[in-house]
Amino acid sequence: MPQRSITGLFGNMRDGLPPQTNARPRIKGGRAKKERNLPLNMLNYRLVMILLSLLWMPAGWNARYCLPDRIGKLGDLQSRGIIFFPKRDRLLDFDDPGILRLLRSNGGRLDLNASYWLTPPSSLRWDTRPGSSLFLPLHTLVDKDRKIARKYPLILSLGIFLEQPPPADDSPQLNLYLRDPKGNAILEHPIWLHRQGWNMLAVSLDIPQGTPLAEAELRYRHGPQQLSLYFDNFLIYWANIGNQLPPHSRGMTSPRSPFASQKRYPLDPTLRNQTGLAAIIEKIRRRVIPPLPPIQKLPPQRIAHLLSETKYFFHHRQGPFAFGKPPIYYHRAVPGDNRTDSSSYFIYQDHSRFCQLIRELGRAWEAVRDPAQKEKLGEAVLDLLRLAVTTSGVPNPWYNGRGLAEGAFRARNLLVKEGLNEGVRRLLMNQYGSNTILYLPHHWEDPPQPEELHWSTRPVNPAPFTKWRKCEFLWHSTADSLNTEGQSLMISILIGSDIQRISADLFQLKSWLENIALNDAPYTNGTLKPDGSWFHHHGNRFDNYGWGGAWRGATEYVYWLSATPFALNKETHQRIKRMARIHFAFMDSTGYVGPADNQNVVGSQGFRNLALAPVPGSTLTYDPEMAAFWLAFSRDKSLRYFKRDAEFFRK
Repeated sequence: MPQRSITGLFGNMRDGLPPQTNARPRIKGGRAKKERNLPLNMLNYRLVMILLSLLWMPAGWNARYCLPDRIGKLGDLQSRGIIFFPKRDRLLDFDDPGILRLLRSNGGRLDLNASYWLTPPSSLRWDTRPGSSLFLPLHTLVDKDRKIARKYPLILSLGIFLEQPPPADDSPQLNLYLRDPKGNAILEHPIWLHRQGWNMLAVSLDIPQGTPLAEAELRYRHGPQQLSLYFDNFLIYWANIGNQLPPHSRGMTSPRSPFASQKRYPLDPTLRNQTGLAAIIEKIRRRVIPPLPPIQKLPPQRIAHLLSETKYFFHHRQGPFAFGKPPIYYHRAVPGDNRTDSSSYFIYQDHSRFCQLIRELGRAWEAVRDPAQKEKLGEAVLDLLRLAVTTSGVPNPWYNGRGLAEGAFRARNLLVKEGLNEGVRRLLMNQYGSNTILYLPHHWEDPPQPEELHWSTRPVNPAPFTKWRKCEFLWHSTADSLNTEGQSLMISILIGSDIQRISADLFQLKSWLENIALNDAPYTNGTLKPDGSWFHHHGNRFDNYGWGGAWRGATEYVYWLSATPFALNKETHQRIKRMARIHFAFMDSTGYVGPADNQNVVGSQGFRNLALAPVPGSTLTYDPEMAAFWLAFSRDKSLRYFKRDAEFFRK
């Protein structure tokens, strides 16, 4: 089915939904081709509407006061739109000082501020008090094209930053008014600010077709007597995703945020059959870390190399691990400019070397069948893991820490036999912050606050939390964590030997994924946003990184837990599928969706993960829509499992 193009007052819009066939949609530059032959009545309509809009366009208006056609600037890069095709005159990003001449307030002070922003270099700061209003100029029309109005929801989105946490019993409330050229209020919408940081508003607008919009008013209704608010990326647009999952704001459209309630999943009584439960856990384990095919022996030179590397960490007299120093500890050391004399560079290298060696030893121990080689490999991996567990410190969970979890998991039967399994489980729990996910309440309100406490004081088992509260709880919902830590976080749960505890932990993980990590986040510490965009972390909107890595990590969770009692609910599943549709519609044949970015490409593995994870409640064993997307992604045909899975999907 070819891509459809819809012509309205502001040009062409493509519906963005991929076809339900194996054919690959051909999209150049993320837009449909421009239609050149317009009917005379359409041309007349456009001319009349443009002339009318000019009658009430604010004096001194300049296009530089608005965001360009594509939102999401990153330095010199300009990423493409996500699920909308806005025009310049629908956007305000408060980056040019000249825009202050067009804004007005009947109370408070206005200026541009570089401390907080969604797109650099600045946002609008408003020092205000209850009863004051901020007026934003608009000079646009709600498109009169009936096809657009029927197919796409009209969305208003706005980022509002709250510098200080609001009082628990007095969250600031604003009212949003959209007014026509005569000053009549066309729409009124309440806004509550429950969160410190960026509050992300995205609401559907029910406005009559052809209605002109002249001004937006933000009125501060009640809250603290003195308040500083920051605004960025005011946007009105037609959502390009149909009406399946209209964008919405979690917590900003009601007096009480839905994130305030904690949701937990108790262990299902029907799962207390140890035999059946153990089989389910083993099924998930094999998905997370597929077993390696057995081999009889490794080449002698390979065995010698692995044992020599192991000896390095016990007898090397020049490196940071000599004379009993801890082999690993939490230290994000990255290579410096001068690698020859940078101690941090060598620490980084040794960390990576240590963790990668454990991974290689674990893989070799699992695959080898020769008793003599297996014994030597087992002794080596036990020595390294015992060294990691018994010395103070914890490895960095990403970058130089990759590999430790996988190697330990593959050798888990050996760890159980030697009584080291529980120590390694605690090490991984602390390394990947699993305890914060499993044992802290699952809501955004009152998030854990950072405190300078040693890692060893972190509780691993459920217990009352009086002193220990860490900010990693929110860190684990970022794109970085989804991209780099998902597999290791799962391993920290699955490596245990207590089936009942693993089951309880998986239910808690399900709660965290549904309520926090894979939900639309209310501000920028989270990853997914109501308008379909991704945030990297710390307020950095980086859609390419999210699409390239975080989305793949999100789909892995969906696949790993699918068709089990721990499967994610239908709403979460559909939310991730919506992202798949957006990815498939926007990326080119090589997987790129944004500017020339050779690092962050949409991985086809995400389509495969969703194809293998049937929608909850479905009678099918796979998802045909996601399977069609993956089969159409030619870049994957070189992978060893493509032919096998392709035959399965095509049946």
